[in-house]
Amino acid sequence: MSRKSWLKHLLVVAEVVLIISLIVVNLKLEPKNENQDLTLGKIDKQEVELLVQNQPKVRPPSRGFGDIIGTETPKPVVLAAYSGPTPETTKEPTSIPSKKSYSIAAYGDSMVDTMGGNLEYLKSSLEKMYPGISFTFFNYGIGAENLESGLARLDQRYSYHNRSYPPITQISPDILIIGSYGYNPFSPYDRNKHWLKLSEMVDRAKEVSGSVYVLAEVAPLASGFGEGLGGVNWPKDLSSNQARIIVEQLENAAGVAEEKGVGFIDVYSKSRVPGSKYGQPEYVSTHDGIHTSEAGQVLTAEVVASTIKLP
Repeated sequence: MSRKSWLKHLLVVAEVVLIISLIVVNLKLEPKNENQDLTLGKIDKQEVELLVQNQPKVRPPSRGFGDIIGTETPKPVVLAAYSGPTPETTKEPTSIPSKKSYSIAAYGDSMVDTMGGNLEYLKSSLEKMYPGISFTFFNYGIGAENLESGLARLDQRYSYHNRSYPPITQISPDILIIGSYGYNPFSPYDRNKHWLKLSEMVDRAKEVSGSVYVLAEVAPLASGFGEGLGGVNWPKDLSSNQARIIVEQLENAAGVAEEKGVGFIDVYSKSRVPGSKYGQPEYVSTHDGIHTSEAGQVLTAEVVASTIKLP
């Protein structure tokens, strides 16, 4: 190879090396595209920190527990699945039926709503107690409802979940069970207002049915109230105060029933820890620490069945 050819070849190689070097430098200096993936760990940490900063520390109560828990409140499971002990309530009929069929309606908040779409637990208890008697059941419960809302819908058609009925004032059930609405206090809390509105509800109920009962539902937990996967999970001072309020309103239910001369279904007393105003954990759902568990539903049905008298 001549000296001239060798120099020409060397220049070509140098030029190629220079071009490659410039390309590499340019790639290193080029700004990173916003759409390019960042380190996964950095993304996770930044997003989590942002979520924590924006997350409210406490989920404050609104109209009631149904607002917070919504329609995800667990419904009663199939009766046959329950294998726990049967509550010690009488199995003997409390009255001699005067006819072959009866209609029974329950009206209230989510504590009534979760008794089953067709009050299946009560149906089972009554059919065992009164063989040969047929029953038609209506569940007029609505979650997150206080007494004012309940009073406002008495003359309205009922449509909730998969249930749809005429206004309760039109069906005139043989027996009408009114829930205490104890689990949905007014805001701000007013025990006297609860008493007055429950009294008004009972007066209206007596215009609808000749046999009215007030139901005091299961007692709230003293410890662990509102705790669970579907619970409100409030700080202990807030949950303790809410449980105390519920107890007061369940006590109101007993007083109103006596004052108005109607029947009283006292599930509250039978679900309490002995010597306490608060509930036994077995009767409260572990899902939210508020609503009635399966054992609590069985207890409720047995107490209702052993209390009501078929007219």
